[in-house]
Amino acid sequence: MARIINKAELVDVIAQKADLTKVAAKEALEALLETISKALQRGDKVQITGFGAFEARWRESRKGRNPQTGEEVDIAGKWAPAFKAGKALKDEVASAQPPSVPDTSPPVTPASPWGDSQA
Repeated sequence: MARIINKAELVDVIAQKADLTKVAAKEALEALLETISKALQRGDKVQITGFGAFEARWRESRKGRNPQTGEEVDIAGKWAPAFKAGKALKDEVASAQPPSVPDTSPPVTPASPWGDSQA
């Protein structure tokens, strides 16, 4: 399973790589996130060449089902944040060697110690 990197760990890495204090790194990260969020709220697109683009996309209203009752419900349309990875990021991720690739093959049943028949 992939490791989850939280905000505090990002701050630590930013502080180390940019030779900043943790306080300055936290302020920089929060400023970046706030800037992206405000831009999306205004309807702007934030594009970071080589990394990707953030934008707000309209999700049309649709019909859904209440999982407890099975009753059909209307789900209102809304704006939702979206991210599209840039070519450089896609290429880096594609060429990376993860620690392990998840095994999606079906489990193998061990052979019986008595052979094919157990009678």
